[in-house]
Amino acid sequence: MKFLVFGDMHYKDTPPTMRKEGYGEQILHKIKLMQKVAFKLEAKIICTGDIFDKKYGMTLREINRMMNVIDPIYGWYTVLGNHDIQAYNQRIETQPIGVLVEAGKINLLKRGEFTNFNNGVYLTGVGYHVDYDVPETYSVGIEEEDCRCHVHVTHGMIVERACPWEHVLASEIDEILECDLLLNGHNHAPFQYGERIVNVGGLSRTAKEKNFLNKHPKAVVIDTEKKGVRWIDIPCEEDVWKDDSQRPERSNQEELDEFVREMKELEISDEDVLSKLLEGKSEKIKKLFYSFIGE
Repeated sequence: MKFLVFGDMHYKDTPPTMRKEGYGEQILHKIKLMQKVAFKLEAKIICTGDIFDKKYGMTLREINRMMNVIDPIYGWYTVLGNHDIQAYNQRIETQPIGVLVEAGKINLLKRGEFTNFNNGVYLTGVGYHVDYDVPETYSVGIEEEDCRCHVHVTHGMIVERACPWEHVLASEIDEILECDLLLNGHNHAPFQYGERIVNVGGLSRTAKEKNFLNKHPKAVVIDTEKKGVRWIDIPCEEDVWKDDSQRPERSNQEELDEFVREMKELEISDEDVLSKLLEGKSEKIKKLFYSFIGE
């Protein structure tokens, strides 16, 4: 049995700030292309979340266009991404993704449930939630005796190395993982950690950052017989950015690394930074600030 895996489609008709017109059409085109690949491979489709881009205000036209493109014959399976839901609201009845579920276009993977394909392959999933940066939330097991391959789908900030925002390290998850393959969305940079953790990355390119400019969207083919992973490139749109001058010279991580390096060279301590921030503030404000950060 095979799965074709991709994620973070971020569909909407209106283009992101840095993109030219036609963004929505290009996303829909990619979905059609993925369905053709799935047909050729005789694979079922797994999306790792964020089908829609706007948490609020998706129009009926946008929902209808997505309805017309997704073909349930490919057995679409997905989890809730943070852009598919409002805040941490898991009730989907009044949200755009709920329309796709109710219409039978997609199958939503939920915590505590599993899909049994009656061939020893089990599929589970947990969408975006408040504890997405806790390693244990990714550790889901199957106790069924006939299970020979367990694929688990999640949506959270899994990274290979530490970064400034909330995250969970792939190495921490790998130590406690119970499934055979973990397929993750939310982090748009594709990577594979070891043999079991796959962050498939984003189908779309929404921000004009170096990482997006230089990356080609990818998908993953899973063969449950071999428990193998094969990466495939998805054709990338050309000339989609409004203005070349907006292209940053360095990535956010490079800028952060340089800032930390400068801090060390100048021998500036954390206390120096805090003192500068609190300069001119009243004693009451200072006490409130230190109580807030736990000092």
